[in-house]
Amino acid sequence: MLNKDILASIQIHEIGDTKAVIKALQVLKATGTNAIAVRDADIGDDPASKIFSFPGSQPPEKEVFENDDVRGFINNKYDIDIKWLLTQAGTNDHHKISKIIATKISSIPDVVATFAIEKYVTLNKEEFSDLVSQISENTFQSPSR
Repeated sequence: MLNKDILASIQIHEIGDTKAVIKALQVLKATGTNAIAVRDADIGDDPASKIFSFPGSQPPEKEVFENDDVRGFINNKYDIDIKWLLTQAGTNDHHKISKIIATKISSIPDVVATFAIEKYVTLNKEEFSDLVSQISENTFQSPSR
């Protein structure tokens, strides 16, 4: 990981769509909480509002599970072809990828997502350096309203 100390200093919450993320950020700031938001790359960022985005140009699930190295990692670990599996499942919904893989390997979606994301981040550390810097810079400041 790029900076393990950051994880000890922050809380991460899955909020929802773009509107929900913006509203949650407003509520947290209104309570005096130092908060930032990170949203999907395909939505973009707004640094002035402390809204940042993941690297890439697609939703994070697509960035991760369409990465050839991640697909190879999953194939080697579980002997499954993600592309084939999704075709068999009859879906292109990127929100369901972890669940489909988890069902196939008798696991749970969070486990699948975690090992795939860890592999992806390890392979793409440099792409995440700006985001980690933004999180670090904005985590240790006084809350702004």
